[in-house]
Amino acid sequence: HPLLTPSEESLLLTFYCSKIPLLIGPHATLPRCRRDAKVAASASLLFRRFYLSNSVMVHDPKTMLVAAAFLASKVEDAMLDVRYLEMGTKEMNAHVPVNEILEAEVKLLKGVDFDLLMFHPYKMVLSYTEDLRTYL
Repeated sequence: HPLLTPSEESLLLTFYCSKIPLLIGPHATLPRCRRDAKVAASASLLFRRFYLSNSVMVHDPKTMLVAAAFLASKVEDAMLDVRYLEMGTKEMNAHVPVNEILEAEVKLLKGVDFDLLMFHPYKMVLSYTEDLRTYL
């Protein structure tokens, strides 16, 4: 039957989330798209937050993934030209044109209720490791 079960939908979202670091992050396929790991984490968070109230059957996860990467680059002050993301999707053999990325970004913003506040453990983990180095 054509419908996805919740576990299948979750598996699909996990698959797409695993592609985010290849698109934007320290190990991105396209060198121009290499950004801090925090940007990839923010993109993943935005992507998952969007699909808490939306379905992969309605909104294409591939397009939303690229939109999440673009929006995360803005939120984390690591701005990236949208054309580089388009080139990155071509490198990954999953081309998403610029106009679709920009349209999906608006849907993404509406889907997360314009909530762009994200909390990451990076600073806390760094301070813990510094404390451990001091005491060990």
